[in-house]
Amino acid sequence: MEIVFKSLPHDDALSFAREYMGFTAEFSYKLARQITANTETYLADLGALTVGTELTFSLSGAGPDNQVSIGDSPETPVVGRVKNRPNVFRLLASGDGVIALTRNPTSIEQWNIHLQTVKKHRRKFQTDQDLTFVFDSQASSECERIFIWRFRVIDPAPMVGWYDPGQLTRTAMRVVTSTMFGRNSDYRLMEALAPGSDQHYDYTSDFQLGRDASAELDASKPLREEIWLDYIGDVGDGWDSTYTLAYLLSQPYLEVTNPLEYDFARFQTKRGDILVFGGDQVYPTASRAEYQRRLVQPYETALFRSGDSPPHVYAIPGNHDWYDSLVSFSRLFCQKRWFAGWQTKQQRSYFALRLPGRWWLLGTDVQLDSDIDVPQIDYFREVATHMQPGDQVIICTAEPHWVYAKLYGKDDANFNENNLAYLEKKIIGDRARVVAFIAGDEHHYRRYESGDRIQKITAGGGGAFLHPTHGEAAEKLDGGFTLQPNSYPPKEVSQRLGWSNFKFPGINPKFGILTAILYVLTAWTVMANVGGFGLSKIWQAIKTTLSTAMVSPGAVFWILALFIGFLMFTDTHSKRYRVVAGTLHGLTHLLATFFIGWTAAYISVSLLHPWLGHWMRFSFKSPGQLTFSLIFMLAFGWLIGSLIMGIYLFISLNVFGHHANEAFSSLAIPDWKNFLRIRISANGDLTIYPVGIPRVPRTWRKRAHNEPGSDFVPDDIDLSSVRLIEPPITIKRPASETDPIPVEAAPAPNS
Repeated sequence: MEIVFKSLPHDDALSFAREYMGFTAEFSYKLARQITANTETYLADLGALTVGTELTFSLSGAGPDNQVSIGDSPETPVVGRVKNRPNVFRLLASGDGVIALTRNPTSIEQWNIHLQTVKKHRRKFQTDQDLTFVFDSQASSECERIFIWRFRVIDPAPMVGWYDPGQLTRTAMRVVTSTMFGRNSDYRLMEALAPGSDQHYDYTSDFQLGRDASAELDASKPLREEIWLDYIGDVGDGWDSTYTLAYLLSQPYLEVTNPLEYDFARFQTKRGDILVFGGDQVYPTASRAEYQRRLVQPYETALFRSGDSPPHVYAIPGNHDWYDSLVSFSRLFCQKRWFAGWQTKQQRSYFALRLPGRWWLLGTDVQLDSDIDVPQIDYFREVATHMQPGDQVIICTAEPHWVYAKLYGKDDANFNENNLAYLEKKIIGDRARVVAFIAGDEHHYRRYESGDRIQKITAGGGGAFLHPTHGEAAEKLDGGFTLQPNSYPPKEVSQRLGWSNFKFPGINPKFGILTAILYVLTAWTVMANVGGFGLSKIWQAIKTTLSTAMVSPGAVFWILALFIGFLMFTDTHSKRYRVVAGTLHGLTHLLATFFIGWTAAYISVSLLHPWLGHWMRFSFKSPGQLTFSLIFMLAFGWLIGSLIMGIYLFISLNVFGHHANEAFSSLAIPDWKNFLRIRISANGDLTIYPVGIPRVPRTWRKRAHNEPGSDFVPDDIDLSSVRLIEPPITIKRPASETDPIPVEAAPAPNS
């Protein structure tokens, strides 16, 4: 594939050498000194490449074997050399990468690079390409040429291992810290002090890029008649799911089909002029590194930069964004910077958008389940003064409070809809009508509709692990809202996926390390002499174990601590279920410990000692018996302990309707994703297209340089056309201010 180098003017070349972050400081200084009036500098952009990619350079005219030494480009933490292969670079870590080579061009015609992914991501990413870089003009023999290749190195993340003991420990510490300090140090109060942050954002006109690359209203264009928006919630998990959604959102046009209609009606949709993130932009906890790897890298790979009229992005934080007190979130979304190919504009963690057709979209921030803060109330009160009777409002919030209030409100008064009710009734009041509520947090798609056609939609399928649509049931909500058909995934699919909890040890192999260690420590604190009791003497073995444990303060303390741990893990929304299920769960693990330990002791004392006693003693508490029992308990503690956890989660969800989050986070399912594409048409009608992706790609191919679009494209699944979860929902413009909200199916595809 032939690519023409871009020639950089002298000043641009100097600026690039001094400012590009991929250079080391020493090499940046050296390169800047080499760039003179008699130097020609050429730049080529390789886009996104994965960690583990090798770049093999060859130079036509450099010798019969086409090899060349590239010692003048330094090694960095991102780019390193391959030992004994002087013309090969290997990408070592994520970040900005660059290779700069200097050559006299007397005999040079072109550079050749062979890209090949090796090691870490070889099976998932197909980057094998042969690239040829040519020059658009010939230089004199006295002119030195500098060749620069820049690229972005990505390190695609796997799905978060929620049952990895190390991950559990780190997440627990961050959650405890944020709970202790986050509730008492409200970052939103500081946001409100920023100058100009109290404004709403008007999209009734078009925007253009200003001098500082920020968006400015374009007064030369007429008022905007229609607009497209994309809503996506709960992103920033594994690469496959997160990048799939980023890839679809970045496409200029996307065809969607309605499989529920006889003729599979097709709708041509457009990339949103505005992208709204609905909360929980990163998992498991917020940090600059996690945002970069799990959110920024996928979206930059999908759409690194856009044209003169770039789309904008707004975000509201969820609980996972608050785990570093909103520091990383604010740096990414509240500084008017670029987020991949989207431009940020908000200065607070909440916002208000004025849209064409007399529509408004409000994004709220409820910090870690607390109330709406006073500056936020004042902000929305000011926004409400710009609303007029007949205006219609969509409210976006990070959590579906309407569902949680129904499911958990009777057991925990903290789960209620007071914040939303205050915003709707007290702040907006009769100035406008709230016709739709949209939230994430639940990683599936569900829609509720009231008798007067108000919508409450949960759409948290932006990349995080899947949540079930069975188990916890909320068919009807307060206010006359009824669950509509076509939840996603369908209930029968959700039930089928839940059976995978019986594969818990294989899906979560590291979790068994925790149960194995706990089983060993429990048996060690008791250390009952039960090796002489066979199966016919099970009651003697139980009595001996109990009597030994009860006279040991350490054993009693340890067992009580384990029980407290299981009670803390058990679903906290119902105190009765926590006590009953937590106790039974803990007893099951203690019984498993007893039977595994008893079996190990019996085999070593009653079988191995008589057989191998002349070679190594296996009597009670002998080194041989302790070693064998340790190995036996670690092996079976890993298997049985993990299996018990999987069975407990399966029963809790499918029989009692609890532990929906824990039962499916253990499965880390990347499929069955969703997002909302919204269109406001010239006549003021608003149409919601709920887009579903039943399976995300698992392998990706590096885009050819002569192809437009995202840096990586699906290699195993065709995403050129995707399906709707249900027929489009159209909220029509009311004929008068007092008319009910008309909701009907979307118009024909070509309307």
